Amino acid sequence: MIRCVCVELAGKRFYPTYNNRAMFTLQERIPDFLDKMDGISEDSVKLSFEIFTTLSQEGAAARRAYGYEDTGDSLEWEDVQMMMPYEIKRMKEAIMAAVTAGLDSKAPKQEELVDINLIELQKKTG
Repeated sequence: MIRCVCVELAGKRFYPTYNNRAMFTLQERIPDFLDKMDGISEDSVKLSFEIFTTLSQEGAAARRAYGYEDTGDSLEWEDVQMMMPYEIKRMKEAIMAAVTAGLDSKAPKQEELVDINLIELQKKTG
């Protein structure tokens, strides 16, 4: 199962995904990357761009593997420089959402599980 986030930046649609390959790549290249992308400095934005690019590439690869059509969209540094500050914030939020989705391994609570056969039996027996 693929867990990705859909976000539109600079008029393009992206699906950043935090899978094992993204996790290992980012840990190797940028240890503590989530802490380092905080702030609004140019270095922080460049780092966020690098993280977002990695996650988006993984998302595109995962979507192709599952048979989805490739959007062909890519985000270049020039695009990021022309974005409005709210779009930088959206990019950082998409990174956090992708990482959260990738790490969320919670199983459904027992009361959330539904037994369809039991429901059908209860309907028949009143």
